[in-house]
Amino acid sequence: MSTTTSATSPSMFSLSAWFKTTSSGGLMGFTNSRNASGVYYDRMIWLDSAGHLVFGVWPNTVSEVTSPLSYNDGNWHSVVATWGSTVQDLYVDGSLVSTTPSRPVFTYGGYWHIGFAETPGWGDGPTNAFFTGNLSDVAVYPSALDATQVASLARATTYGGESVAVLALHPTSFWPLDGP
Repeated sequence: MSTTTSATSPSMFSLSAWFKTTSSGGLMGFTNSRNASGVYYDRMIWLDSAGHLVFGVWPNTVSEVTSPLSYNDGNWHSVVATWGSTVQDLYVDGSLVSTTPSRPVFTYGGYWHIGFAETPGWGDGPTNAFFTGNLSDVAVYPSALDATQVASLARATTYGGESVAVLALHPTSFWPLDGP
């Protein structure tokens, strides 16, 4: 699925989703093309072939954070990826699992893709760019969420509670996707 209206890629942002899978693949990403093939692609979350979560951004070079554990275990997990003025963070189930310094990011016009992340040239991309599994409450926020805000998303463990938690943080885009 992709958005129908072009937007400018955000310079500071957070991405969040609930997911369940036993596979690898792209949860979400941003590209300059509405179809599955773009020249520019980044601001992506995917599960690599070993089931590790990866958050990749292109500030004129590859910048990634990767979870040390695998999450393709068939259980529901909350993932939040943040890009702020000084740090790139990856949270899983409310806990910070990986971080690295950030820097100004490349901006361009494009489209959000849900259930897909274009990762050629990223080295650790999934064997399939498309996600196989369940996605719920996918959102984009206009700033880097802090640890308290991330925890509020992970604590919401019912479908209705997840949507309420997301909307309380004022996302710029939100796709409930009906969860299970």
